[in-house]
Amino acid sequence: MGTTYERPDTWFDRLFSEFSDRGEAMFAFSRQQVEEKGVDWDVFESAWTSRGAGLFVKTSALPAWIERMEADYAAEQATLPELRVRHIGTDYWDRHLYRDERGRVLADVSLSPANEALELHTLTSEGEPIAAERARLVFLEEES
Repeated sequence: MGTTYERPDTWFDRLFSEFSDRGEAMFAFSRQQVEEKGVDWDVFESAWTSRGAGLFVKTSALPAWIERMEADYAAEQATLPELRVRHIGTDYWDRHLYRDERGRVLADVSLSPANEALELHTLTSEGEPIAAERARLVFLEEES
Protein backbone atom coordinates (compact mmCIF):
# COMPACT_ATOMS: atom_id res chain seq x y z
CA MET A 1 0.00 0.00 0.00
CA GLY A 2 1.42 3.41 -1.00
CA THR A 3 1.71 6.40 1.24
CA THR A 4 -0.24 9.56 0.64
CA TYR A 5 1.26 12.98 0.91
CA GLU A 6 -0.79 15.75 2.43
CA ARG A 7 0.54 19.18 1.61
CA PRO A 8 0.59 21.44 4.65
CA ASP A 9 -1.85 24.33 4.78
CA THR A 10 0.02 27.45 3.62
CA TRP A 11 -0.55 31.17 4.01
CA PHE A 12 -1.76 31.20 0.39
CA ASP A 13 -4.20 28.32 0.98
CA ARG A 14 -5.73 30.19 3.91
CA LEU A 15 -5.93 33.47 1.96
CA PHE A 16 -7.46 31.79 -1.08
CA SER A 17 -9.99 29.87 1.03
CA GLU A 18 -11.14 33.06 2.75
CA PHE A 19 -11.66 34.97 -0.50
CA SER A 20 -13.07 31.93 -2.31
CA ASP A 21 -15.62 31.32 0.46
CA ARG A 22 -16.86 34.88 -0.10
CA GLY A 23 -17.03 34.36 -3.88
CA GLU A 24 -14.15 36.76 -4.51
CA ALA A 25 -11.46 34.37 -5.79
CA MET A 26 -11.38 31.24 -7.94
CA PHE A 27 -9.16 29.04 -10.00
CA ALA A 28 -10.61 28.47 -13.47
CA PHE A 29 -9.18 27.53 -16.84
CA SER A 30 -12.30 27.54 -19.00
CA ARG A 31 -15.70 29.15 -19.40
CA GLN A 32 -17.28 25.91 -18.20
CA GLN A 33 -15.29 26.02 -14.95
CA VAL A 34 -16.28 29.65 -14.36
CA GLU A 35 -19.94 28.85 -14.90
CA GLU A 36 -19.71 25.71 -12.71
CA LYS A 37 -18.73 28.07 -9.89
CA GLY A 38 -22.01 29.93 -10.42
CA VAL A 39 -20.50 33.01 -12.07
CA ASP A 40 -22.13 34.38 -15.22
CA TRP A 41 -19.57 34.54 -18.05
CA ASP A 42 -20.40 38.16 -19.01
CA VAL A 43 -20.04 39.23 -15.36
CA PHE A 44 -16.80 37.27 -15.11
CA GLU A 45 -15.31 39.01 -18.15
CA SER A 46 -16.11 42.47 -16.83
CA ALA A 47 -15.71 42.11 -13.06
CA TRP A 48 -12.81 39.68 -12.49
CA THR A 49 -9.05 40.16 -12.83
CA SER A 50 -6.52 37.47 -13.74
CA ARG A 51 -3.63 37.07 -11.30
CA GLY A 52 -1.98 34.40 -13.49
CA ALA A 53 -1.88 30.60 -13.45
CA GLY A 54 -5.68 30.33 -13.57
CA LEU A 55 -6.25 32.48 -10.47
CA PHE A 56 -8.95 35.12 -10.76
CA VAL A 57 -9.94 37.70 -8.15
CA LYS A 58 -13.01 39.90 -8.25
CA THR A 59 -11.80 43.34 -9.31
CA SER A 60 -13.68 44.95 -6.42
CA ALA A 61 -11.77 42.72 -3.97
CA LEU A 62 -8.38 43.08 -5.65
CA PRO A 63 -6.97 45.86 -3.40
CA ALA A 64 -7.83 43.83 -0.27
CA TRP A 65 -6.42 40.67 -1.88
CA ILE A 66 -3.10 42.34 -2.67
CA GLU A 67 -2.82 43.95 0.76
CA ARG A 68 -3.53 40.66 2.54
CA MET A 69 -1.29 38.67 0.19
CA GLU A 70 1.68 40.94 0.87
CA ALA A 71 1.05 40.99 4.64
CA ASP A 72 0.48 37.23 4.91
CA TYR A 73 3.57 36.44 2.81
CA ALA A 74 5.73 38.78 4.92
CA ALA A 75 4.38 37.24 8.14
CA GLU A 76 5.17 33.74 6.84
CA GLN A 77 8.69 34.78 5.80
CA ALA A 78 9.36 36.20 9.27
CA THR A 79 8.77 32.74 10.79
CA LEU A 80 11.24 30.93 8.53
CA PRO A 81 14.92 30.32 9.20
CA GLU A 82 17.33 32.35 7.11
CA LEU A 83 19.11 30.59 4.23
CA ARG A 84 22.10 32.51 2.89
CA VAL A 85 22.92 31.66 -0.73
CA ARG A 86 25.25 32.87 -3.44
CA HIS A 87 24.38 32.75 -7.16
CA ILE A 88 26.83 30.45 -8.96
CA GLY A 89 25.45 30.37 -12.51
CA THR A 90 22.86 28.47 -14.50
CA ASP A 91 22.44 24.86 -15.53
CA TYR A 92 21.57 23.53 -18.96
CA TRP A 93 17.86 24.05 -18.22
CA ASP A 94 18.60 27.77 -17.68
CA ARG A 95 17.73 27.47 -13.99
CA HIS A 96 19.68 29.77 -11.71
CA LEU A 97 21.84 27.79 -9.29
CA TYR A 98 22.90 28.83 -5.81
CA ARG A 99 25.30 27.48 -3.20
CA ASP A 100 24.34 27.75 0.44
CA GLU A 101 26.78 28.13 3.34
CA ARG A 102 26.77 24.35 3.85
CA GLY A 103 27.98 23.84 0.28
CA ARG A 104 24.73 22.48 -1.15
CA VAL A 105 23.72 23.47 -4.67
CA LEU A 106 20.09 24.59 -4.94
CA ALA A 107 18.06 25.49 -8.03
CA ASP A 108 15.34 28.00 -8.81
CA VAL A 109 12.87 25.82 -10.72
CA SER A 110 10.50 28.74 -11.34
CA LEU A 111 13.13 30.45 -13.53
CA SER A 112 13.02 33.81 -11.74
CA PRO A 113 15.70 36.40 -12.52
CA ALA A 114 18.97 35.89 -10.62
CA ASN A 115 18.70 36.68 -6.90
CA GLU A 116 14.90 37.07 -7.06
CA ALA A 117 13.76 33.48 -6.38
CA LEU A 118 11.02 32.99 -3.81
CA GLU A 119 12.12 29.42 -3.12
CA LEU A 120 14.99 27.12 -4.01
CA HIS A 121 14.94 23.36 -4.47
CA THR A 122 17.40 20.72 -3.40
CA LEU A 123 18.61 18.54 -6.25
CA THR A 124 19.46 14.93 -6.99
CA SER A 125 22.98 14.17 -8.22
CA GLU A 126 21.50 14.29 -11.76
CA GLY A 127 20.09 17.79 -11.18
CA GLU A 128 16.44 16.83 -10.74
CA PRO A 129 14.51 18.90 -8.15
CA ILE A 130 13.70 17.13 -4.90
CA ALA A 131 11.92 19.61 -2.67
CA ALA A 132 11.70 23.30 -1.92
CA GLU A 133 13.63 24.51 1.10
CA ARG A 134 11.37 26.15 3.69
CA ALA A 135 13.53 29.20 4.33
CA ARG A 136 13.75 32.96 4.02
CA LEU A 137 16.29 33.48 1.27
CA VAL A 138 19.13 35.95 1.68
CA PHE A 139 21.13 36.51 -1.49
CA LEU A 140 24.81 37.20 -0.97
CA GLU A 141 26.97 39.17 -3.37
CA GLU A 142 28.44 37.12 -6.19
CA GLU A 143 32.14 36.41 -5.84
CA SER A 144 34.28 37.96 -8.55
